Amino acid sequence: FKMEALVSSNLRFSDCACPVCLSVLIEPVTMPCDHELCMPCFKQNVEEANFTCPLCRKRISTWVRRATRTNSLVNTKRWCQIQKAFPDKVQKRLQGVEDDQTSDEEFISITPLSEPGAIRDEYMKELHRVSAMKKEQEVEEDASRNLIQQLTEEENEKERERRRIEMEDEAFAHNLSSDFAQVSSAH
Repeated sequence: FKMEALVSSNLRFSDCACPVCLSVLIEPVTMPCDHELCMPCFKQNVEEANFTCPLCRKRISTWVRRATRTNSLVNTKRWCQIQKAFPDKVQKRLQGVEDDQTSDEEFISITPLSEPGAIRDEYMKELHRVSAMKKEQEVEEDASRNLIQQLTEEENEKERERRRIEMEDEAFAHNLSSDFAQVSSAH
């Protein structure tokens, strides 16, 4: 709800309803982005949403600190307009009484964020994508394990071959040494 639309003195209830709780704005807080919340919803939003407007996500942290210091969170002009235009609704809300007498013209239509089933479809697509990624990762891990096993076997084979050659060389050296000793003793 933008402030420009709320300037007129002929206020409709839909102009004075909190977009979060859909009740009449109590102590309305008009944020820098011109969105309005009732004070209870604003406080809850600030506690839960890390200082952002729940409608447009604009950061309001600096504004909140300044407005809190200057005690200007509540849009007092707007609050007076609402109290004059809807005294019964304000009184009921302040007393914590539900107002069941909202007429059809006061009804606030909510625009759906997505088509029916669209979120489930998106979820299923993401689920399939993640599943495919996991399978691909498993295939890669299997290939890596096989490669590691193959390389290990090749290294072991090379080590066995090195030992065999070393043993042959030792035997050859021993034989040479023996032959040399025999030739030396024969002379």
